[in-house]
Amino acid sequence: MKGGVSLQRVYKRKTTTLIYHLLIAVVAVVFVFVIARSITHTLWIAGLIAFAVLFAAVGLILSGAKLKIIVDDTKVTFIEKRKTTCHEIATCSFSSKITDGTDFSLTVYDGDESYYYDCSYIGSEQYNSLLDDLGVTGEKQKVQKIETRKGE
Repeated sequence: MKGGVSLQRVYKRKTTTLIYHLLIAVVAVVFVFVIARSITHTLWIAGLIAFAVLFAAVGLILSGAKLKIIVDDTKVTFIEKRKTTCHEIATCSFSSKITDGTDFSLTVYDGDESYYYDCSYIGSEQYNSLLDDLGVTGEKQKVQKIETRKGE
């Protein structure tokens, strides 16, 4: 905190990441349509199945894209749809998982509770900045002392 003013950083979805996920969904729907058409041999049933998959995929993408993360000097706030969860950074531990360079997830361990957040929609650059702000990586990272014992 400098001069009594807290600096807030806001992470929210990137349009390019949203478009990427929508394109993946379209490819998946085409694949489902082709498979359903070859199994059912009926165009309208295959179209209905593909439409259902498209509807579900778009719903999941849009709900996941509503994630907003606000980090200040002492806490991190996750806003998902209509749910807001706030964690004190000093009392939490964090676990990060990156899969294929496009899927980013963060688990927050706050006391006995654990909270999972899919951060894929904020993109890799913002996700890496978020990890730096939380002290998972970068200069704020805490040194972990590990004690080991030799076999007895």
